[in-house]
Amino acid sequence: MIEQIKSSILPRLEQEVPNQPTEEELRQDPLLHRFMIVFDRECYSIDFFYYLVVMRIAFCTYNKNVKDKWPEEDFTEYEVIDEQTGSAEKISLAEKEIVLKNKDTKNPKEVRVREIRKLTPSGHQTSILTTNYMLTLVQIGLYMFARWCQENFFKYMRENFDIDGLVSYSKRQVSDTTDKSAV
Repeated sequence: MIEQIKSSILPRLEQEVPNQPTEEELRQDPLLHRFMIVFDRECYSIDFFYYLVVMRIAFCTYNKNVKDKWPEEDFTEYEVIDEQTGSAEKISLAEKEIVLKNKDTKNPKEVRVREIRKLTPSGHQTSILTTNYMLTLVQIGLYMFARWCQENFFKYMRENFDIDGLVSYSKRQVSDTTDKSAV
């Protein structure tokens, strides 16, 4: 996955993402980035994170193998308004800056990131890592957790409507009442 991102996706984004900062703007602001990519834990790699930082591409992903818990008093409750429904929702978030280090003693790398955690009413903490310092804590939290809605939608569509099977050059008639598992 990382190699696909590096060889196919990033070169295209570098060409097509509008309003990227100039080299001079990047030189003047060490926190500025060209654009941001979001990916799942599959691409968790400190070497990959380092590569993105060097390329001035911000990233946002879930943290892998989180074992510690932050004290509940570190979290602040924010009220956010759903843009579509207008309803208010409360979300508890906390943020710390951490340094990730790879284990390669011959080629050590470290990456400074924002770790943002969401605390659920049950006490579970979900951890997000990002190098985007332009978005607020609440924006990062909302954007990443909104991603779950998309993931759930596609999971539902795969399971119930065979959305993956729609990508095909073949044609065949399927009755509206046919059980997809029988096709």
